[in-house]
Amino acid sequence: MKKKIDYDLEGTLKVLKGAILLDRAIGSTYGPKGRNVLIKDDMGRIRFSKDGKKVGDMIELVDPMENMGAKLLKTAVDKTAKQVGDGTTTTVILATALFINAIRYSTAGANPASLLKGIQLAVTRVKEHLTECSKPILGNKDLINVALVASNGDKELADLLVEAIGESGENFSVHLEKSVGGESRIEKTNGFKFEDGFVSRHYITDIERQVCEFESPAILVTDLKIQSISEILPLLEEFSAKNKPFVILCDGLDESVLGALTRNIGEGNIKFGAVKVSGRGNRQQEKLEDIAISTGSKFISKQFHKDLNSVHLEDLGTCGKIVIDEYSTLIIDGSTKSESYESHVENLKRRLNLTVQEEDKEDLRTRIGALTNGLVKVELAAASESELIERMERAEDAIHALRGALEEGVVVGGGHAYFHAKTVLQRLAPLDQEIAMGIKIVIDALSAPLTRLISNSGKDPKGILGKLDNQVDAGYNVQIGEYQNLYVAGIIDPVKTLKLALDNASSIAGLLISSVCFVTEVSES
Repeated sequence: MKKKIDYDLEGTLKVLKGAILLDRAIGSTYGPKGRNVLIKDDMGRIRFSKDGKKVGDMIELVDPMENMGAKLLKTAVDKTAKQVGDGTTTTVILATALFINAIRYSTAGANPASLLKGIQLAVTRVKEHLTECSKPILGNKDLINVALVASNGDKELADLLVEAIGESGENFSVHLEKSVGGESRIEKTNGFKFEDGFVSRHYITDIERQVCEFESPAILVTDLKIQSISEILPLLEEFSAKNKPFVILCDGLDESVLGALTRNIGEGNIKFGAVKVSGRGNRQQEKLEDIAISTGSKFISKQFHKDLNSVHLEDLGTCGKIVIDEYSTLIIDGSTKSESYESHVENLKRRLNLTVQEEDKEDLRTRIGALTNGLVKVELAAASESELIERMERAEDAIHALRGALEEGVVVGGGHAYFHAKTVLQRLAPLDQEIAMGIKIVIDALSAPLTRLISNSGKDPKGILGKLDNQVDAGYNVQIGEYQNLYVAGIIDPVKTLKLALDNASSIAGLLISSVCFVTEVSES
């Protein structure tokens, strides 16, 4: 494939155009008055979404330079989604604003390295300020307010999720499903979740939800890396003949194995999924042991097996359902009533009582909690399939927002926490003029989320922003079009989400600012 090279301002402006196009698409969904984006997917189906990451995932621009700008923004979105699951649209809006503001200074001759120092200094101070302003969650009322903001005002959904958290406990695990009875409800069940996702998108079985989901799968758990398809071929043939799904949780698969499996999945020969379980040494082994126990599997350890040729059907486990997305795996209705399961949990508790190091104790508490806290299943209903998919996306955002709020508290929402943070940056006075320019870039960008919220509501941002004062809890409620105490009104955002969105936005903007050469592929057709 031939390459095309663009330099300096010419290349930068092309990349910027792609970033702006993505920003306009994703930003149009922002806030309670944001709109849906209609998307025609790879299967030719029309769907709509207000989820920033899902909208971004479906966008591929024709021009390779513009597409580079869009893809770079999507890397920041992916990072925010992986870290907190929420704040993806905010990340795009901030990153684009930072990039646009920085170009104005760099084209005027400012040194990019000095600008970056100023940006990093400002971002660090804003994150500190957000932490200083943070208020803890004091009860269900605060939780419902967080869920209401994240779910675009869906009261029934907010109430359901907060009830589910109450049922699940401190380290809550909530699983969303489509209701089969036409009514939304919650149900307590057993489940085990860990933070590793599918090794390939080819394993996705539900395109709308972007998950690989199987009922009653056969499950193999091992710390071996699968080097050859021949190692698992007898098992694949066995389950293919029975039309039964087969899932492997392991240390990875060789590219040749991935290729063979992908071909067979595409041809409909097998129902298959795989997860590369992260961790090193004892940490990975302990995670795999917990997974094996939760599924009734025999843990096939490389300590005793050099490959998988000696694995038999009786070595495999199962569960009621397994749900694998890009970042996590959920095992539902596994093997939690066996003697080996009870013995394993009791052994972990004994180890906890004997452990001295706080880090090791916390690790054991996490393992015990994951194995014993259970799972709350939330079944959602809606008037149509399209509406249900969009509602489940909002529910996922709300769950992540609730988790972030419980971890680090909340501040006033609706973009106002960023807007008020400008005052602490205005007090910074570095001697270097170009570092001061970097700080000014961030000051200007911090207004972007609130500006977008107001413009999406059909109002003129300039007139409204000019009336805002420096009272930390005061602001403009775009939902009702009034100035009020936002904290009292329940307009609040998780601090963790705001900090990570700003972090990831500034990181990708920094890469764009410091780039002077852009290389793209040229189609030979």
